[in-house]
Amino acid sequence: TLGSLDIVIETGERRIPVTFDARTAIAGWNDLGTFDLPTGPVTVVVSDDTTGDVVVADAIRWEPVTTDARVPTSENSAAGF
Repeated sequence: TLGSLDIVIETGERRIPVTFDARTAIAGWNDLGTFDLPTGPVTVVVSDDTTGDVVVADAIRWEPVTTDARVPTSENSAAGF
């Protein structure tokens, strides 16, 4: 069975913890939230510590968030699992 699992988004010195409840996941992309990230490398760490029996992780897709269709911001949202 699926359960909650911990994810950490790492960028530079910042570590952003995210808890994902896989029991509520739908088939396909699941929104993990909106994050204000600087330009540069980002690492996503998925823990094998879970309240369920198995951890399933497939991909992360980043999408820029805009307040105006013509003006991108530095925020990105992560979707996956």
